[in-house]
Formats: sequence, C-alpha cells, structure tokens
Amino acid sequence: MSSAADMTSARIAWRGSLLAAALNVVGSPLEILVARGVPDMPLWPPLAAAAVGLALLVYLIAGRNHPTRAGAAATMLVNTAAIVAMLIMTNAHWAALGAHWAPFQANKLGALTVGLLTPEIAVGVVCIGAYAASAVVQFALFAPALRLGLARGEPLVTCIFAVFGLIILIVGTRRYALERRLLENQHRAAALEELARSMLAVRDFANTPLQTIEAATALAREQHPAAATQLGRIERALERLRALNAILSRHESHVQWERGDESFDALERLVADADRDRKGS
Repeated sequence: MSSAADMTSARIAWRGSLLAAALNVVGSPLEILVARGVPDMPLWPPLAAAAVGLALLVYLIAGRNHPTRAGAAATMLVNTAAIVAMLIMTNAHWAALGAHWAPFQANKLGALTVGLLTPEIAVGVVCIGAYAASAVVQFALFAPALRLGLARGEPLVTCIFAVFGLIILIVGTRRYALERRLLENQHRAAALEELARSMLAVRDFANTPLQTIEAATALAREQHPAAATQLGRIERALERLRALNAILSRHESHVQWERGDESFDALERLVADADRDRKGS
C-alpha cells in the first residue's frame, strides 16, 4: 500500500477514534445526571471514564498532523475499556432497581456506536465483544433473584445488538473503502496538478534564455557566415528545446488556474517546490 493510501486510512481511523473519545467525554458524565435517583450510585466511575476520554482526545488532537492506524486503534481500545469498566460499576447499582431498569442499554449503544465509528474490523470486533461480553458475564454474576426481577430476554437482547453492531461494522468497511479511494484520487489529482505547475515553471523559466539564444544565433549567422556549422548545432539544440517546450505546454490542461497565476514567478515556484520536497523527505 502506498504511503498516500496509508495516510488516508490512518486519517479515517483517527477521525473515528476522535469521535469516540469526544462521545465519552460528553456522554459519561450524563450517567451522573440520569442516575440521580439511584441509591448509592458512585460519581467517580463516570468522571474517571470521561477523564480518560479527555486525555485520549488531547492526545489525538495533538497528533492530528501525523495520525497512525496503530495510534487510532490503541485509543479506541483504551476508550472502550474505560467505558466498559464504568458500565460494570454503574450497572450493578442500576440492577438494584429491578424491573424499573432496562438492562444494559449503554452496552447496546456502545456496540452500535463502535460499529459506526471504526473502520478497523479487528478493533471493532474486540470493542463490540467487550460491550457484549461484559454484559453477559455481569448478568451471570447477578443473584438469581435479581436476574428474575430484570426485564426478560437478557443478556440475549444485548448479544443481538452486538451482532447488529458487527453487521454495521462490516458493511461500514465498504463505505470507508469508497471514502479512501475518493481521498486517494483527490491526492493523486492534486499531485498531478503540482507536477504540471512545476513543469510549466520550467518551461517559463527557460523561455527567455531560449529567445535570447535564438536571437543571438540569428545575428551570428548574419555576421559570421563561416561559423554556419557550429551555429547549425546550436539551432538543432534549440529545435529540441522547442520540442520539449511544446511537450511541457501540454500540462496546462492539468492546471486549474486562479487569479494571480497568470503572472507567477517561475524561479520562485521552482525554489518553493525544491524546499517542499526537501522538508517532505
């Protein structure tokens, strides 16, 4: 895979992890607001999860210019682990409400959200599995009387939501693949336009010296007929340079000209291209 394709994939994965961390920062503290009437509900698990999300958000924003798929995957996994740990602690208190609690709603939402946000199949499977497995294990550890008092169908319903999350994840990979191709085509088109501009800068930079040499050669032929052989070599070289000029002119069709481009400095353009290539390497 080319470096441009790698960067595109990393950028898409980075964006998904950024959104997941942002949702954690905003959503986890809402657990405190929603659970105001739940007896002995601790405040620190949602705040700790939100703090982890905030740290990941800062990390991702700091590295926005050089994202990596590994970094995006790691942040998605850590973010999910923080949320799942919070839900294990808060669900135990929600379960005390018995039939008044709709079990594992946040786990279901988390599984669907991961399916929507991550373009990485392996990362998505692990995260969705974590939401579903934590619900299944926690439900199994509830006292039998408590399980009987909860809404029927669990934890099967949560597992069904996890399956839907996996389906969304798999289907979403096609959308992300299309987005990657579109971005790669845009980068390729931009690179071709930059190359065309550089070629035209070479042509324009060479035009004035060519015209000077042509005029000087014509004058020398008139004043020094005996040098016809040497001047003929110069004229043949000029013909080759004019042919090259014509080839370079074909690149104009790849350039989208903007206001001010009609008078650009060819030498300044070439120096800027060289500086950019040096920094890129």
